[in-house]
Amino acid sequence: MNVSPLVRHAPAAEDLSLADDAISLASSVGLTADQWQADAVRITLSLSADGRWTSPRVGLSVPRQNGKGAILEVIELAAALAGYRVIHTAHLVATSLAHLQRVLALCEHPDVSPLVRRIIRTNGKEAVEFTTGGRIAFVARSKASGRGLSADVLVCDEAQILPEDVFAALLPTISASPNPLTILTGTPPGPLDDGTVFSRIRDAGLLGEDVRLAWIEYAAPADAPPGDPATWARANPAMGVRLAEDTVRDEFAAMDLATFVRERLGVWVEYGATASVFDLDAWAALVDGAKFLDGKRVFFGVDVAPDRSRAAVVAVGRVKGGMPSIALVESAPGTGWVSPLLREQLTARPTAKVVLDELAVTSLDLKAAGIRKAKVVEVGFGDVKAGAAMMLDAAVNGTVRHRDQPAMNEAVRAARVRTDSTGFRWIRSDTSGPLVAASLALWAAMTKTTAVEVEGPKFTGMVL
Repeated sequence: MNVSPLVRHAPAAEDLSLADDAISLASSVGLTADQWQADAVRITLSLSADGRWTSPRVGLSVPRQNGKGAILEVIELAAALAGYRVIHTAHLVATSLAHLQRVLALCEHPDVSPLVRRIIRTNGKEAVEFTTGGRIAFVARSKASGRGLSADVLVCDEAQILPEDVFAALLPTISASPNPLTILTGTPPGPLDDGTVFSRIRDAGLLGEDVRLAWIEYAAPADAPPGDPATWARANPAMGVRLAEDTVRDEFAAMDLATFVRERLGVWVEYGATASVFDLDAWAALVDGAKFLDGKRVFFGVDVAPDRSRAAVVAVGRVKGGMPSIALVESAPGTGWVSPLLREQLTARPTAKVVLDELAVTSLDLKAAGIRKAKVVEVGFGDVKAGAAMMLDAAVNGTVRHRDQPAMNEAVRAARVRTDSTGFRWIRSDTSGPLVAASLALWAAMTKTTAVEVEGPKFTGMVL
């Protein structure tokens, strides 16, 4: 069955000789490309009349287990045999090593093995070098990825989890190449995936104005019935070939609908649109306008945007029943207003404390505002992650309340996370400040010992 991609933006090719050679070579070593795979190879390896890549940046989004890896094997092997230096990366080391094993199996074929100069199996430095001068290096992804390496072709598989800082570390590996090529492949990012790079490439592909970018997306239309086998076939070009309909039927029965639509139907939700890390209906059910109880400590979380363009202050205290409750005090441009506001709040609540990270500490002159060091809880990177996890858990478990304030609701709606091996933190954006500040305050409210609050001066400002 021939399935066309839902989105196919690709500049016109002038020279397909390398692509056709790649497909022919793959077939000769036992890797026969399906029509859709061959189409992706031709788009990626197409050349202009001067021998440069028609599309120096290529993105492919396709549901899992359709044969995306085989496309990369064809491309990487052909590029290396043509003398190009290739770097292959994946989010998980195990995925990268599995890809290495498949490439090595191809290299054992009599048509290829005479061209293999050396195989490097050193842990973390795995590579295949060819007599043509080309090579395929397999690199683990991190903030230091690729340092010391130079390449012509950069492949980022599992691009649905590709943080900006990791991509920024990898990209210079091909900067000095006279003909660099970047390939990103993956599936639609989930709500806990840092898919900002992949999403940005897709946005440009959908716009269709970038003549140096190719974007291929296999997916079902967003309004297609998810339980219909015809929809499954529309999204999965390998249906009936290496993906059985009964397998998909079992997945439909086993997965929650949102996961099935994303993972099997390839449907993207626009970045910052309706899908969120949070269950928005559950969040709406946590509204409670009650004031904080007397005698309970209040923590004021503070977030300052990296460029100091905005700041947010959020209070967390206890309401009836001892439940922690979130109240947005202020979210506004600039930072000059923050210290005076905190001084006013701390004057009204003598046992309250301010919670902020290192960035906010250096951005705000709290000492000049008369805020003593003893009133400040400065958090580290691990605490920031713990606060984000605590906020999400509290929202999921219904163990927090909030005031139904528009800026806080928008921060929750647009929430996205950046993950690593130790947890996750909120991705900063124009709207994220209230959520970041609330997470810090909630973390302090849940982990710091409380003290009986003494009566302070009469306060005429915002009633918390």
